[in-house]
Amino acid sequence: MSDFAYTDKQLNCLNRGKCVYSVNSDFSRKNKTTQVIESPSNKNQTDILEVDNQQFKVVKIHSDPWTGAQCMEAKV
Repeated sequence: MSDFAYTDKQLNCLNRGKCVYSVNSDFSRKNKTTQVIESPSNKNQTDILEVDNQQFKVVKIHSDPWTGAQCMEAKV
């Protein structure tokens, strides 16, 4: 198993702001951001996020049916 070190900036970008909210298609459309999705099928979607020259691949998007919260799982 590998150990990874992330900066506060990287974690904040992945967990707040446009990165995390862009998993929602309505947010992406209204804010003209690329939608973050696990299997992109067009140019307005991506499964790669780059923060401080480090790429993260989105491997899972999940919507909680009780709270409506949407989240993503990413790996280096």
